[in-house]
Amino acid sequence: MNETKIIINGKNVPIRFGSYVISLLAEAGIALVDFGEAVQKDPIGVIAKVIYFGAVNASEGKRGADITQGDIFDWIDAQDGGFTSDEVTRLFELFGKYLEFGVTKKKPKVKDKPLNQTTTK
Repeated sequence: MNETKIIINGKNVPIRFGSYVISLLAEAGIALVDFGEAVQKDPIGVIAKVIYFGAVNASEGKRGADITQGDIFDWIDAQDGGFTSDEVTRLFELFGKYLEFGVTKKKPKVKDKPLNQTTTK
């Protein structure tokens, strides 16, 4: 499941990861091919964007009317351990599982071996 809820300012805020989140990240200048590099450069900012975009995706009409990215930063700061807390890690891992879900697993290529081949000298 790629959905969860967090509590911000006493309100349940649904979070849903999906293709719209990927699109919003791209609009924010974070393409999937550059995602790892973006996380290395600005881990807190990228994590906050991912969670915020997940909240926007889960909101009515995908408008995010009742949540701001600042709310997400405040929520991260309020967690015991900040952006390395269990709760923030859980959400980021949920996003990672969503990404893995859509990726086709590559099968290793195996060279064909001739069957019952005999050699002559």
